[in-house]
Amino acid sequence: MGDTVRTDVLIVGAGPAGLMAAAWMAQMGVQAMIIDQKSHHTRCGRADGLESRTLEILDSFGLADRVWAEANHTVEIALWPGWSRFHESTLSQAKVEEYLMGYVRGRGNVEVRRETTPTTLEIDDHSKFPIRMNLESVAHLPKSHFNGMDTSGSDTSSEPHSDDSGYVGMDTVVEAKYIVGCDGARSWLRKQLGLRLEGESSKSELCAADIRKRSIVKTKHGTLMVIPRERKLVRIYVELHSDVATRYREEQDSEVLMDEVEKIMRPYMMKTKHIDWSTAYTVGQRVCRKIGLHNRIFLAGDAIHTHSPKAGQGMNVSMQDTFNLGWKLASVIQGTLHPQILETYQQERLPVAERLIALDQRICRGMRSLRDADGETNLSRFDEDHKRVMEEENFKGSIIGEDW
Repeated sequence: MGDTVRTDVLIVGAGPAGLMAAAWMAQMGVQAMIIDQKSHHTRCGRADGLESRTLEILDSFGLADRVWAEANHTVEIALWPGWSRFHESTLSQAKVEEYLMGYVRGRGNVEVRRETTPTTLEIDDHSKFPIRMNLESVAHLPKSHFNGMDTSGSDTSSEPHSDDSGYVGMDTVVEAKYIVGCDGARSWLRKQLGLRLEGESSKSELCAADIRKRSIVKTKHGTLMVIPRERKLVRIYVELHSDVATRYREEQDSEVLMDEVEKIMRPYMMKTKHIDWSTAYTVGQRVCRKIGLHNRIFLAGDAIHTHSPKAGQGMNVSMQDTFNLGWKLASVIQGTLHPQILETYQQERLPVAERLIALDQRICRGMRSLRDADGETNLSRFDEDHKRVMEEENFKGSIIGEDW
């Protein structure tokens, strides 16, 4: 038999957005619970770009110096001086999550439950704790390196697999004052609320892999982006024919990816003995236009905006969503701000999500090669809009950093 617990804030999803929300609760002494179906934080792959404004956010929690010391700094781009003591850099999502989780656990007022998934949601506006959610313990299923987890070449350090609750293996009912959904692009919470992402997928197929100067190569054979990483890693993004993407997913063979890289690099060569992580995905841009309900339920991160990784903004925007929401939510709970302040979350962050999608669409158009009826590439130049959007991204820094 399970138990019933009460908490001020229930956070669904322990990725960067969820952990940033939890960091605010930890910082301000608000009782909170964060749940995630995985047994551990991300270990490899996924997001890696960090913008100046995001590093300043991490600095406000005393975490930036550790992140900055470990990250690879993108110094060979033009930057306006004086904006920030930090500049664009790359560090794996795994490390960012690790540092945020350490901060959250260190304060003692945020309960962490791993291997836990929500099953039902009820809302009672007349209750002091109007959110009622059933949680279920789930068995951990190991994942392969093709979806970003558990590779032999990755950093396998993580927090313990057990949670903080003492109720492992039991189902639980949680009653909460507020809930924050940071549970990704397939958000369970968003679906329970009857909300959906609006947008579409393109016909572009891309592949990402971790194998040092950031560069973009466009040839008659396709497009390749190379991004330097920490620990002498290099991430590559490769444009794929649809049939190649299908074969890669079926065979789960990284050599399929490297064959495409070699074609694009001709007459030059790129070889590697080991690929830490790789994945294939279809490019799509979508946004959920309702991100807060009843001033009680909020969505953040990939639950409200999905896009390609081309602009390197995903982890940044996600953490900035909950940085914006977190202090407001904690202040309302503590009685120092009127609940009406929570309405500004939708007002401030939805336009940011829309700008992000527009930026990503422009970058993807520039990265995509045009092909004729026979599948041959007939465009290998950078058009003017692609040049402009790359200048905007590089020279101005994060487009979303000005309205945390």
